[in-house]
Amino acid sequence: MGASRNVVSLSSFIFGAYILLSASTVNCNKDHLRGLQSIKWAPASTPTMKQAVAEYEDWIENVRMKHELKQKLADKPGMIQPDLTLDFPGMKQYTDWESVVTPSTYIVVDQNGIGDFISLSDAINSIPKNRYRQYRITIQLNAGVYREKVTIERTRPFITLQGLGQPTIVWNDTNFHSGNHTFDSATFGVAGNFFLARYITFQNTAPPPPPGAIGMQAVALRVTSDYAAFHDCTIIGNQDSLYDHNGRHFYKDTFIQGSIDFIFGNGLSMFYNCELNVMPTQWGAVTAQKRQNATDNTGFSFLNCRITGAGRVYLGRAWGPFSRVVYSFTWMSDVVYAPGWFDWGLPDRQLSVYYGQYRCSGPGANETGRVMWSRELTNWEAAPFLSLNFVGGEDWIPQYLKPLV
Repeated sequence: MGASRNVVSLSSFIFGAYILLSASTVNCNKDHLRGLQSIKWAPASTPTMKQAVAEYEDWIENVRMKHELKQKLADKPGMIQPDLTLDFPGMKQYTDWESVVTPSTYIVVDQNGIGDFISLSDAINSIPKNRYRQYRITIQLNAGVYREKVTIERTRPFITLQGLGQPTIVWNDTNFHSGNHTFDSATFGVAGNFFLARYITFQNTAPPPPPGAIGMQAVALRVTSDYAAFHDCTIIGNQDSLYDHNGRHFYKDTFIQGSIDFIFGNGLSMFYNCELNVMPTQWGAVTAQKRQNATDNTGFSFLNCRITGAGRVYLGRAWGPFSRVVYSFTWMSDVVYAPGWFDWGLPDRQLSVYYGQYRCSGPGANETGRVMWSRELTNWEAAPFLSLNFVGGEDWIPQYLKPLV
């Protein structure tokens, strides 16, 4: 779904180069990362490819040297660690979003047994628990349907889950089957900080709830990380598909599907260029945001998104008394109810919620018929919701994921 981007440095080129070369020119055995000397290259067919292979080998060697130096420095308590990019130009620091390539930091999961693990859960559990770890570990999840319930605890930060062939992680728990805990119904739950997922489908296959049903909430993805980003992912469920529980999150080029409150929680999150697809329903809501106080810095900002599908939905319901949701430059189909917003049956919340639109389009975006307590934002009012600063993203979102606006 996301637009392709030009690679401008070897550090950002590393993953794409590895996949491309291993598929077309490089013969890489199962132990491709078990010791940096185990990589076996097939003859390069062109001078350009030979140069790329040579540069990649140099990159690996530089990473190895940097990694060894970093480890030596870490063994000296109290010693101030220098910025190693001065000694290794173009290399990433551990707190960046690139993985240091070693046997323990690049893990391949493949259902056919050609990776390091067959199960994603086993791969995650192989990572030692250390909430203070400052370097990134990448898990490459190869194509397939992985029927498992997965959790990444807070003690496993700095993980990238990189899909190859749009793999699907699927389960079918509901609130009822999880001890009346919607939180625990999630197919995939992540709490580790600085988590990144790309090209992954998260799905909960629990059936659509009939009108008035109780205990049918079924979460596909739950995000509790302080910082997390999702790029070109797919999130599929019915009621409560995406539990944006808390923390600062960024979703880009992501397809999210559901019917009732299918994006909900108390996170501070931006959705950029995402499709919000409504499953057929007599009534529902895209969001249920749970901001509790006027001073809480939480809410959802939808920028350059699309609302599609069938049925009838509100743009949002006031799960929290100070619920905050804004849609900007978003195309809305006629699945959106004319009133737009619902107060959860608690009229007092009409005085405290913050619901707005800014320059939206489509048949569902017409302000005529909207509830009086929603607003069409001015340029000045909309500005905070149009910037990555809404989630503090200039400081932590990977550079290659930042919108080119």
